[in-house]
Amino acid sequence: MQEWTQEESIAYECARDAIGAEIALISAKIHDELEQGRLDDMVMQTLRAERSRLFQERAKLRAKDHEEIAKIRAMHGKIQTIT
Repeated sequence: MQEWTQEESIAYECARDAIGAEIALISAKIHDELEQGRLDDMVMQTLRAERSRLFQERAKLRAKDHEEIAKIRAMHGKIQTIT
């Protein structure tokens, strides 16, 4: 069994939450596009591809991936609002 420190655990969960927030924002954008009847295939493909990439990034993340966690928190840590 692999163990990690409390700090590693918190950083890991924060990184996963940040990615999850980005996934939620993209899902909301997809929903908005569908609700408004704007079915631009290129836009939808781009949004879905990015959402899929984020799901994979989150699934691959491990608590000991210190550099990756720091990068994710820096990149995704500032949650944006939907515009």
